[in-house]
Amino acid sequence: MEKLIYRIIALFLLFPCIIYGQERAYSMEELLSLNKNSIIHQINTSDSLHNSYNNRLFYIKVLPKVSMSATLPSLNNNISSIALEDGREKFVNRFYMSSSVSFSMSQFIPFTGGSLYLSSSLSRLDNFSPKKTKAFNLNLFNITYSQGISVFNSHKWEKKILLETNKLFDISAMQNIEKLHMNIVESFFDLYAAQKEEELNKTMISHSEIIYKKAKSLYESNRISKVSLLNAMIDLSKLKSSVAYIKKRKLQSVLYSMLNLENYPSAIFDFEDFINIKLDFDKEFVISRALHYGHNASRVVEELQEIHDIKKQKAAGFPTISLSVGGGINSQAEEFKKLTGLPSNSMSALFSISVPILSWGENRTKIKLLEETAKINRLQHIQAENNLIASYHYELDNINYIYSSVIDDCATLEMLYLKLEQLLTNFEYGTIDFSEIESTRAHIIQTEIQRISKVKIFYMTVYKFRMYALYDIILNKVLL
Repeated sequence: MEKLIYRIIALFLLFPCIIYGQERAYSMEELLSLNKNSIIHQINTSDSLHNSYNNRLFYIKVLPKVSMSATLPSLNNNISSIALEDGREKFVNRFYMSSSVSFSMSQFIPFTGGSLYLSSSLSRLDNFSPKKTKAFNLNLFNITYSQGISVFNSHKWEKKILLETNKLFDISAMQNIEKLHMNIVESFFDLYAAQKEEELNKTMISHSEIIYKKAKSLYESNRISKVSLLNAMIDLSKLKSSVAYIKKRKLQSVLYSMLNLENYPSAIFDFEDFINIKLDFDKEFVISRALHYGHNASRVVEELQEIHDIKKQKAAGFPTISLSVGGGINSQAEEFKKLTGLPSNSMSALFSISVPILSWGENRTKIKLLEETAKINRLQHIQAENNLIASYHYELDNINYIYSSVIDDCATLEMLYLKLEQLLTNFEYGTIDFSEIESTRAHIIQTEIQRISKVKIFYMTVYKFRMYALYDIILNKVLL
């Protein structure tokens, strides 16, 4: 039993090492295709359901509502007031039971903002004291229409806002996916850079070990000084102290968690495919789409909401007029079977008006406040749009420069690798130039990382415009 416990403990301790040892190579396109594994994609799906439920609730509001209520029974034994035939009231000790059942239906009228009500009820009253009697009351039906007479119909504005909000939601849903793609691309190239740095470091360590062994041999044969030997030792020690491996593991865990991968990823990227990319997009067209979908779409909803709030506040300053008209048929009898024999008509009408007389300009001030807030929002929107236009022009112009710069870096790296190879060849024949070797290696690492960084900026720009403009500038393809 004790051995089994030790084995289990050892398994748990080794489990992280086993996981870290399992790697799988992914291209950028493969990782992008796994976006459905991410939490962001799941949130997007839940947002879609949330929006559909909101739409359903809005349209349910205009459907008829039917309800039933019943009291079976209500017993009372107390002193209460009753009306006598001559109009006087008298307090008597009563013991009685009442029962009732009612049905009601209401219908909101969206075109006018009013409501239509239909109701029917049946009541029974049993008196046990001071005299045993019973009575029934039937309200066969009662129809009432209630209408607030106002120039402002809130429902119409809410519907306009809802329709624009739905359009904005469809745009936002796609933009959220493209934003996730941006995060994947960023993490992919960060990992690729760290991975390349680690690979280069291993290669340079291999070179340094050869150089150190050769330097040691030359020193023992008195062909180089001790300083030269120490330089070789220091160079090897510096390379072995690199933290590139730790950086790579950290970045692997980011993608592993982001996309819920089964294995820790390693990045593969083909610069030949990148060099074959041909950019031929209409800059002004892309910018116009970026402004429309990435900036102006949300402003449409905001402006509708501002107009709604201003009109609502203006309506609050006018007299409030309400009209309610209704009628129906009801009857009462001491026996249930006689209820339908003596029907009578019922009618109700209500007209009310409320006029604000003195509010010290409160409503007018609220309107001015809303109007100024809308003006500030509009000016801020224009200012932000001007800044975005300048930024978009810069980024789309810069992407062509970055593309050509990466091609230059590829040519530079080819020459640097040839130079390093020549320096190492010279070293075999005893010509030692540690500073030049170290400088060339540092330049190789710097140029490699710089090249990857530029490619990262290139693709980040591509996916940024996929997000804001819903347009792919490589494929010249509209996404929505």
